Amino acid sequence: MSEPIQQPEGGGIHEVRRVRQWYDYDARKHLVWGVTLIAVGFIFLCDRLDIIDMDVRAIWHLWPVVIAIYGVSDIVFAKRPAHVLKGFFNIALAFWLYACLEHLWGWTFSSTWPMILIAYGAHILLRGASNLSDDNNEESSK
Repeated sequence: MSEPIQQPEGGGIHEVRRVRQWYDYDARKHLVWGVTLIAVGFIFLCDRLDIIDMDVRAIWHLWPVVIAIYGVSDIVFAKRPAHVLKGFFNIALAFWLYACLEHLWGWTFSSTWPMILIAYGAHILLRGASNLSDDNNEESSK
């Protein structure tokens, strides 16, 4: 005989909704990543088969775009404020990487790496604050 379905502890229907939102968010993220990897792979395959002529070294400097796409997908499919913050951090990281690779404004990895520490610290603080506000909103709705 099958075991009865148990409700999650602590939140009842609110916990079920949170889990469902997480799976929806995760499924959309997988869709974006799958399409991105297929597109990049297809471009490189066409280059290897001499269907298109591409300078791989010139395109190498554009790899931060993949991180930016990841950040945009975090923002577009966000279900919580923490997802939006993560998206903005990934976009800022991609911008910093691109600026360092292209030496925009004289930026280099060695001269600007503290910026990432500062940005990541701010990201952690804001994420913690958004989690606190999410928890307060859930408790007030009970």
